[in-house]
Amino acid sequence: MEEQKSKLDAAKIESFLQMAVNSAGFDLKYKIGPAENLHPDFENPEIVVSFSGRDVDLLLSNKAELLLALEQLAMEALRLNQNEHSLLQFDANDYRMLRIEELRLSALTAAEKVKRIKQPFEFNPMNSRERRIIHLALRNEPDVRSESMGSGPYRQVIVYPAGMPSLPRSRNPLARRRAVRSTAAHLPDDRAEDRTAAAKRFLQLQDTIVAISTPPGRGGIGVVRLSGLNSRHIAEEILRFRKPPDWKSWHSMLAHLKDPEGSTIDTVVATYFQSPRSYTAEDMVEISCHGSPIVLRHCVERACAAGARLAEPGEFTLRAYLNGRIDLPQAEAVRDLIKATTLYQARIAAQQVEGSVSRRIAPWKEQLLELISLLEAGIDFAEDDISVAPAEEILRRLTPIRQGLEDLVKSFAFGKLIHTGFTLAIVGRPNVGKSSLFNRLLEQDRAIVTDIPGTTRDTVSETASLGGLPVRFVDTAGLRVGHDPVESLGIERSYQAMADADLTIVVIDQSAPFDSEDKELIERARRSGRSLIAANKSDLPPQAEIPEQFVPVSARTGEGIEEMRRSILESVSPEGAFHQEAGFITSLRHEQLLRDSLAALAQAFQAARENIPHEMLLLDLYAALRPLDAITGATTADDILNRIFSTFCIGK
Repeated sequence: MEEQKSKLDAAKIESFLQMAVNSAGFDLKYKIGPAENLHPDFENPEIVVSFSGRDVDLLLSNKAELLLALEQLAMEALRLNQNEHSLLQFDANDYRMLRIEELRLSALTAAEKVKRIKQPFEFNPMNSRERRIIHLALRNEPDVRSESMGSGPYRQVIVYPAGMPSLPRSRNPLARRRAVRSTAAHLPDDRAEDRTAAAKRFLQLQDTIVAISTPPGRGGIGVVRLSGLNSRHIAEEILRFRKPPDWKSWHSMLAHLKDPEGSTIDTVVATYFQSPRSYTAEDMVEISCHGSPIVLRHCVERACAAGARLAEPGEFTLRAYLNGRIDLPQAEAVRDLIKATTLYQARIAAQQVEGSVSRRIAPWKEQLLELISLLEAGIDFAEDDISVAPAEEILRRLTPIRQGLEDLVKSFAFGKLIHTGFTLAIVGRPNVGKSSLFNRLLEQDRAIVTDIPGTTRDTVSETASLGGLPVRFVDTAGLRVGHDPVESLGIERSYQAMADADLTIVVIDQSAPFDSEDKELIERARRSGRSLIAANKSDLPPQAEIPEQFVPVSARTGEGIEEMRRSILESVSPEGAFHQEAGFITSLRHEQLLRDSLAALAQAFQAARENIPHEMLLLDLYAALRPLDAITGATTADDILNRIFSTFCIGK
């Protein structure tokens, strides 16, 4: 014990932490002291290092990946052997106690699943302290048993139905296909939410939920959707079938919706979707009623009385995501598809629902994971003669990853237009044909048109589709010195519309001489942002000598309108954007996360150039991986280990 205490010298721990925290540039504070108020069944360290500060969330992200990595580095720096690892513990924001609660809830959930499906359940590999809490949580649980399997410090806990023989043991458990994915892997990774709340929310996902899936109002049909383990049972409670229902997946049956007294309220069609071939990957029943709000509400109320819970907004899609049916970009694309206002928007959203964004990110994430695995293997298994990659090799691997992600970020310039559209202001002097051009582009008589100068006194706006993009067209008052307060106010709004617009069309009367007022208006539009010049009244003899490039149009005859539409689209979209059919980044969240990843990759690139130790370089690579995980889904330590063991011949 004296030898162990000497290895846990607080001064040595302080020295290591100063080096690690300062080198990584973390904004962290830490306190080194004896262990207090720890769980007697789980924790027995002599010294606990407690972290706080602005960057503590980074330590706790991805299931405290950096916190545990820092703890492991400290143990190696202090030369602690395997049996002495339990003497030192790193903690932040009571993570350890929250982790205990999460593991207990996960263990109980796994036990319920094993009882239900009569199949073993495998947790991801974990350390001995975490395995212990799983076993303790299940020691009094009837009808199941648990055991650890594997070798080394990180082994698996497997939960079996009582009496079932153990799975074949493998020297490399990571290479064996898992029967069931880990419960903990399904928990949402939300930095603002503690682990206990996340585990409790996971348990809520075992409820059967109900909601009306068709839009509010009256219609020919309305659909009530049930999802969860008890969907069929609840449907049988609220519906009366002509004969005992034969639930076949993707089949429909005629039934009657009952009231509590058993009287018929409506004749409905019940369709069953068996897990996992349903939208949520759970058992689902869709009840198609007549589209009366009263009938639909009654159906939902009866389902709730039978044991269902009202679904939260978006919960059906949330369950599809958490059950692995879709990834996060696909879930976000479902929302975009529902909100689409043009066919082009719907087409791009449908491609994203099919996984186009994830497919574009996947190759670069794969290459980043390969590089991380290479460096991790070089550090962890150096004694097995695995060569550490030289700086040139690291730089060579980083370059295409950075370029690929930069191309994705660039696609957001056009993706943003697809998602939100743009505003186009039409400005010019009085009586040059602004309102006529506005109506012609909209293909409807939206603005009043007369021969009297100054007819339009205020801005008039309308949204329409142009090349599949939603465009808000804004017609403005003629720009001149106002003759009365009302016209002056309209002119001020015209200048404001020009400043707010993504693109301004300056309309010039081609049949009248070009003068200084036209020139000043063109210069002002150019200073405000992107602009085009429309030389209107091209059907009349030309008199204006316009010293700028322009598009000749006739709002009266329609001549040149198609060319004007093409010029508008070319002005707001990158070259060749419309020829790219898939993989646009349309979400601001995705664009910001990709930029975060690129920033971390730039730091890793610089670190490799300066021959920074690979342990520190890996911090930047993991920082680049985390934003990609936030888009496509988390990468676990298990994934990294799988790559290490499959790529290299360890201990040959």
